[in-house]
Formats: sequence, C-alpha cells, structure tokens
Amino acid sequence: MPDDRVQLPEQANIVVIGGGGAGLIAALTAAEAGVSNIVILEKRGNIGGTSALAGGIFACESPVQARQNIVADRDELFHRAMDWAHWRQVDPKILRAFINRSGDTVRWLENKGLEFQLIRFYPDQVPLVQHNIVGTGARLISTIAGEARRLGVTILT
Repeated sequence: MPDDRVQLPEQANIVVIGGGGAGLIAALTAAEAGVSNIVILEKRGNIGGTSALAGGIFACESPVQARQNIVADRDELFHRAMDWAHWRQVDPKILRAFINRSGDTVRWLENKGLEFQLIRFYPDQVPLVQHNIVGTGARLISTIAGEARRLGVTILT
C-alpha cells in the first residue's frame, strides 16, 4: 500500500489552519504583505470549505455599484441589517466593521479577477447590495488559491 501521507515542512513563518475562504484569504493577504514560507493545512481532501458553496456577499459603496450608479450608503445598510430579526444577536461593532470594509473587499476581489453581479436578495430590495460571484464560491476558491500559490503559499490537504 503506498504511503500517501503529506510531508509537512519543518519550518514556516505562518501556518494557517484551514483551507476555506477565510484561511485562503488570510494566507494570500500575508503573502501580499511580503511574508514568505506560508503553509495552509487543510484536513479535508480538498480546499474551499463552505465558501466553495457561497453565492456572494452583501456590500455597500463598491465599485460594482458605482459603475451602475447605485448609491448604497454604509450607515443605511448598517441600520437595515441591525433591524433584521436574525441580526439582533450580532455584535454591532463587528457588523459595522464588516460593512465599512465591504466595498474595499469587493474591489480587492475584483483586482484578483473575480466578477460580480448585483441581485435582489429579497423582493423589492433597494438599493442592490447582494454581490453574487460570477462562477459562485467555487470560482472564489480557485481564484484565491491560485493567487496564493502564485505567491509561494504551500497548500497541503
């Protein structure tokens, strides 16, 4: 029987546990900041986690909205999100930080080659804030993983 165990490197500057969307983006961000010798350890046989199934993200003040002349104010989105019943358990500081950086996140992802389509998340939603990834989460994972590998990140499954 062949030995198919993965050889772990003896040293790394950063070890990321988990090769889902958050882990891949954390490793890529570190590599973009100039950190070398980054290793992602994923216990499953493939990367992506639940992010591979994601449709997109909600965001405001994004370049996608700007190109379509859609005004989606971060304060309005924050208040609407806090009014939704299922958001009542969310820490407002975390939600505020997420919303405040959402447009920059979309811009960063577009710079990696991802495309977004604005859709209505629920009927009569105005303004449009749901940014669906063209190619869904699988495209997100393949794009981010490819960029991470290009910058020297080692991904072990």
